[in-house]
Amino acid sequence: MNKGIVMEMTQAHLVVLTPDGRFLRIPRRSRVCDVGDEIVFTSPQFRWKRPFLTFSSSVAAAIVLCLVAFNGITPNLGGLQPVVAYVTLDINPSIEIGIDVHEDVQELRGLNEDGTQLIQQLDFKGKSISTITSELLERVEAKGLLAQDEGDIIISSTKAYEAAKIDDVAVSELVKESVDKHIQENHPQAQGGISVASLVAPIEMRNAALSEGVSPGKYAIYLNAKSNGSSVTIEEIKTQSIHKIAQERGGIDKLIDTKQLPKKETLSKLLEEEKKGELDTKVKQSQGQNGQNGKDSKDDKNSKNDKDDKKNDDKKSSGKNDAKPTPTPTKKPDGGKASVKPTPTPTPKKTNTPTSYVPPNRNNQEEERRKQEELKKNEERRQQEEQQRKAEEEKKRQEELKKKQEEEKRKQEEEKKRQENDNKKDDRKQDPRSDDRSRDESRDRN
Repeated sequence: MNKGIVMEMTQAHLVVLTPDGRFLRIPRRSRVCDVGDEIVFTSPQFRWKRPFLTFSSSVAAAIVLCLVAFNGITPNLGGLQPVVAYVTLDINPSIEIGIDVHEDVQELRGLNEDGTQLIQQLDFKGKSISTITSELLERVEAKGLLAQDEGDIIISSTKAYEAAKIDDVAVSELVKESVDKHIQENHPQAQGGISVASLVAPIEMRNAALSEGVSPGKYAIYLNAKSNGSSVTIEEIKTQSIHKIAQERGGIDKLIDTKQLPKKETLSKLLEEEKKGELDTKVKQSQGQNGQNGKDSKDDKNSKNDKDDKKNDDKKSSGKNDAKPTPTPTKKPDGGKASVKPTPTPTPKKTNTPTSYVPPNRNNQEEERRKQEELKKNEERRQQEEQQRKAEEEKKRQEELKKKQEEEKRKQEEEKKRQENDNKKDDRKQDPRSDDRSRDESRDRN
């Protein structure tokens, strides 16, 4: 078994680059792959029927070997270096940069409308990734996207295939250094208002992110936020900047721990939990706990109000008994008329008792509870619709893949029949006696 990187694809064949610098043309069959993928294949078996083909193929092989020897181990055909890693930069414009083993830019594309506008007419081919990063940040400044001295910038790097000869961690840190340097020179007064985070995403996360229409960096934020119990939708990730989403939830640390960023293994685990629906369960549990805490706080407040009302009632009752009693008339010793002293008017004692007792409003509690239940039902309905939409998209993608495989299989069968017919024609040309025998047999039958 051999390994190689797919360099070119046709309907019937693949051209692969082996680790020792050879280019091999192998049958495609029903293989599903893309340019840049590493595949495993058996050694192609060639049967040469014509001396001319053997000679021409030998000349072509000699030319390829000369090119490889001249250009080094890594082929550089037509000035094109194969992309070995992708780096994404999310400010709100989202941009993906494809680099080769020398960390020079070979591909550049916007992942959203803002990103597409940002890279228009930018000469990037063959420039270092640090240079392109600086030029992109200058365009960001020209659009005033960092004019408020605040923002959140997410950098992610991903290998194009596992066997790529490049350090994706070092690439991510290199881009982060360029961004940090730009901020220090252009926003010295920001003082942490612009946060920069860099991470390394696995290949499967990049594929999942692109299928959702977002960058791997934003998708990593999305998964981490859900793991922390924060309800974030994929639509918010698509249409809003990370900075805006973070502001609405109390800061970037509510979405992801910028001091201890997740590693590739952690991101792979989060991706599996997302596929199984476990992250949605975490969000529901977190929302349920928050709702219970709010309910307990309201119950404590109502209990305190009940105690205060009871205390005020006791004070009101004691105030009524503070009036002095009416004095009894006294007789003089000489038998004269009794003198009666005027009865003083009692002065009511001032208290803080309210004029009327207002019992705690139980209706408000019921209304609040009803609203919480309604919000919970809406969130569950939204998540069910989101899961159903994902399932339908996956089903549609599988159907399209199946159709594509059937179409390729049909073309391969047609190619096989055509080759068999060509072989038969070649055999007839090489053995003319077969035609004579066929004519003799035809005359005998007649």
